[in-house]
Amino acid sequence: MTRRWIWLGLLLLTGCGGVAMEETAVSQALSQAVAPADCRTLAAQEPCDPRPQFAEYAADGQYDQFAWDLFLFVNWPAVPDERGVADGSQKLGKPAATAVWQTWKNVAEVYVAAGQTPLPWNSPIVSPLLETNMEIDGRLLTDKQGRPTLMQVNQNEATFDYIVNQRHLYSRAGQAAFFADPAAPPIEFPAEAIEVKAIWRILDAAEQQSGRYHVTEGCYTDDNGNKQCATLGMTALHLISKVQPHWFWATFEQADNPQTTNAPVLQPIAPAVAKLNEAMQTQVAGTPWQYYQLRGSQWSFMLGEQPVVLANTQIETQFQQSSSCMTCHAQSSIGAANSRAEMWDFAHGNVQGYVGNPPPFDNGKFKPLDYVWSLRRAK
Repeated sequence: MTRRWIWLGLLLLTGCGGVAMEETAVSQALSQAVAPADCRTLAAQEPCDPRPQFAEYAADGQYDQFAWDLFLFVNWPAVPDERGVADGSQKLGKPAATAVWQTWKNVAEVYVAAGQTPLPWNSPIVSPLLETNMEIDGRLLTDKQGRPTLMQVNQNEATFDYIVNQRHLYSRAGQAAFFADPAAPPIEFPAEAIEVKAIWRILDAAEQQSGRYHVTEGCYTDDNGNKQCATLGMTALHLISKVQPHWFWATFEQADNPQTTNAPVLQPIAPAVAKLNEAMQTQVAGTPWQYYQLRGSQWSFMLGEQPVVLANTQIETQFQQSSSCMTCHAQSSIGAANSRAEMWDFAHGNVQGYVGNPPPFDNGKFKPLDYVWSLRRAK
């Protein structure tokens, strides 16, 4: 009989008086989820959702370990033709397996043309038409052969349900109504919400057989408007999880990226993270996941007096040294006429990302959208 693991966490509790109290409330809600005893020992052996244990990871300062355990959980082979269900009868790294996150809704299924209502969560799973990886600074990342890297953004059921069914934010009209209503409650995604961004590149025949990549078949539209399909290898995965009020952030890369893509490494991996990567790669030896590495995780804007910088070479290629996932996403917002708060810092004549504590919104000009920048894709 196929074993299945479905996370059953409760919604985020609201109404607490401050960040520390909110984090405690979130932890209490998550602790009631159904999950194995300790993902820190089980994550590479069976599908284990670490989110109910986030408070324990945090208390021990094991944020990077949490990132790895969440990464393995969302990349576990999925039950065929079901959304968001890990197949406990399969081993991690099964060749040609579809990962759990790949069964989630792609943003093209959420933000539909003309603001139409999306199909329900359990609609048939279809492979999305991937986007060329045009980064937020307007640059296209290519591989060493000059071919475009490709991108997709997927949302789990909790994220999808909150956007579509609870708050009707899937359309510009829905977001405009939220902005215009002074009595509308703030946007606060539930504790179990996750969103991921994956980057892919086209593999040659030898790379397809190398065992060094999580592989999929995918299609995209080329510069001439023609549909192209190829075997792809994942070069990066960016994860955000609402296990705390300002979300938790982690970003991973495939180890060969400096040799295979035109993305320099401008921000080195911290020694402690590199040491953890070696330990986790040993645990998943013999699978493609041993060739992936955590670049870092983020749980706060600042560490002491220093702004936290976190970047992925495949996603923030040219501004790695002024990239803070959390600070950038804190600017996610809606204003009049579909306007958004500026995600770039133009101080002193330079164009760079915001880092450290986020700048305040102009009074009344914008309402925050709880760190979820994909909402700007609404039509």
